[in-house]
Amino acid sequence: MNPLQITAAPAEPKVVNASCEQLPDNVVSFIVVARHNGMSYHRIASLMNRIGLASARGGSWHASTVARVAQRHTPFARVPVSHVG
Repeated sequence: MNPLQITAAPAEPKVVNASCEQLPDNVVSFIVVARHNGMSYHRIASLMNRIGLASARGGSWHASTVARVAQRHTPFARVPVSHVG
């Protein structure tokens, strides 16, 4: 029952199945080059958050997200995500 006829504003649609294919090439390149130069997934994520690069879903970066992007774009980087550093 809503006597005042108050309705909530429609929520903005969220991207549910965002993927690394939706990331700009410069973001993917940054991840691949940083990892190739020995930077850990955690440090890459931290740096990307600090400089304000949004993830594919618009949120913050996590080591596991960086690892997935790196693995999809670097054939030799097939390290299990559970072992991100």
